[in-house]
Amino acid sequence: MSNSVSPNILYSIDFLIDATNAVGIWIELAKHNRSLDLMYQDTLIYYFTKETWDLKTELLSSFLDKLNVYRTRLAGTPKAIIEVDLLTRLLHSLPKDPYWQ
Repeated sequence: MSNSVSPNILYSIDFLIDATNAVGIWIELAKHNRSLDLMYQDTLIYYFTKETWDLKTELLSSFLDKLNVYRTRLAGTPKAIIEVDLLTRLLHSLPKDPYWQ
């Protein structure tokens, strides 16, 4: 557990870990769930829409994995990224030459 959370969060659950209070740990961790923060969601959407793919430096599958990280982080929120959003971002990121279009 200690390696899975940031130091500031670890500080808030350290005594619960020592007491082996699993329920208390999860309740405390839920307080730090940034995915519920609308500003955080908007920030992720902003960065998602700005992602670009450079075929010279990145595999297309790696770029798709990167987009899926945003999808995972926003899953279950009002700003969730659905399949069509992901595919649209992918298509708009392709190079603008005839081979890719």
